[in-house]
Amino acid sequence: MHGRDNFQVFFGETIPLGTLLTSGSDVYAGQFMDVDPDNDGYMTLATNSAAGFLTQDVTEAGPTFEQLTRRIPTMPATIGDAVTLLDVAIGGILEIEEETGVTSTTTGEYRLVTSGTGAISATTALNALLGIVGGKLRVAQTGDWQYYRMYRSDITAYTDGNIRVQVQRIAGQLKS
Repeated sequence: MHGRDNFQVFFGETIPLGTLLTSGSDVYAGQFMDVDPDNDGYMTLATNSAAGFLTQDVTEAGPTFEQLTRRIPTMPATIGDAVTLLDVAIGGILEIEEETGVTSTTTGEYRLVTSGTGAISATTALNALLGIVGGKLRVAQTGDWQYYRMYRSDITAYTDGNIRVQVQRIAGQLKS
């Protein structure tokens, strides 16, 4: 298992999917990204299809002096840098913890929709199919491509009030 407290590859092989440039606002490790159709060679937060997930934060400030001098392995990249996207092989499992109240349009360091349409909760059914919107996983809606299924939703969260889930990579399919 590797990653951070709120996003980690729990099981399975990671597959590097390529390197894209970053632009715009800050994005965070574990958010799902796709090729930006309006900006060749750049990535954008994924909605419906995804090229993979980030393994490091990408911020306007980039790494701090302390991170650079101590060689911290999860240093953020600077907006404009090329960043490699990863995915897990089919059958691989991601473990994600998220606070409640996150909608599909909430900006910031979020990886799950926990409020509104497609909300994931601690009672989301086993095998529920999951789509992607705004770089975050949600329960799939009609017209969504489904890349993950709920593997476990009853895990005790590290932070009180949060939800913690495990999701399993599946072959992509369109929800009709």
